[in-house]
Amino acid sequence: MNWDDMRLFLAVARTGSISGAARQLEVQHSTVSRRLRSLQEKLGTRLIERKKAGYELIQAGEQIKQAAIRIEREMLAVDEALLGKDANLVDPLRVSALNNMASSVLMPMFARFSEQHPQVEVHIIVSNVCRRSGICLRGRVRESSAIRDEQCRLNRHQK
Repeated sequence: MNWDDMRLFLAVARTGSISGAARQLEVQHSTVSRRLRSLQEKLGTRLIERKKAGYELIQAGEQIKQAAIRIEREMLAVDEALLGKDANLVDPLRVSALNNMASSVLMPMFARFSEQHPQVEVHIIVSNVCRRSGICLRGRVRESSAIRDEQCRLNRHQK
């Protein structure tokens, strides 16, 4: 049995819907549906039943849900144990991001990261990106455009 399938099933069980699980896991609705159907086929039993208000676990589904919760706890415990071993990171970290994302989303995250890992030198390359037909083009900017790249370094000491 695959942990990803269990995690997907657990999301369906918690949200009560395939679309809710898809949003939570940031995958397509069809992916959740297909993989849930595959999991049920592998197990040889149905785990959920469709009701008017959404999906409801049947007895086998409830048993699998409890097992998945125990597995999830164990996986999280392993993650926590391993994260403590990475406390001494030292190499430079270089990240490219769009202007808006860098300032509004990433900077607070990098500030926390820098506090936890002061020996990591964080370099953030901030740029505007020319888009043509939905394809990101780096280094191919029209002459009339005022788009330019700026490189900045996160100052860990500013709060």
